[in-house]
Amino acid sequence: MCLHTINEKNTEIQTLLNEFKIETAEKMTKQEELYGGVFLRLDNQEALIEKISRQLNHIRSILFERTNYLATKIDDGYKITSSYVYKLMTGSDQPLTFFLMNQKDEENKKIAE
Repeated sequence: MCLHTINEKNTEIQTLLNEFKIETAEKMTKQEELYGGVFLRLDNQEALIEKISRQLNHIRSILFERTNYLATKIDDGYKITSSYVYKLMTGSDQPLTFFLMNQKDEENKKIAE
């Protein structure tokens, strides 16, 4: 092979390498743009998830407060109603829970003796 052919081949290879470098650089630029968009969307999604999480915690605390309030009201209503029904049935003003506690105390005294 002559020197001239080797130089031509080297020039061709250099040209191909330069074209490959240019193509690679363009692809890298496109990839960086694509990844930049993906990271921006991920940041937005993370912010939205945190916002939704805070809102869910707020709703959860409100539900807990309301449930507790309603349970207290229902319990108070139950006590009043049960005392009224007990009074109607027995004629005694003593609430049923107080009566049952006294009855248990008397049973415990009998067992202890």
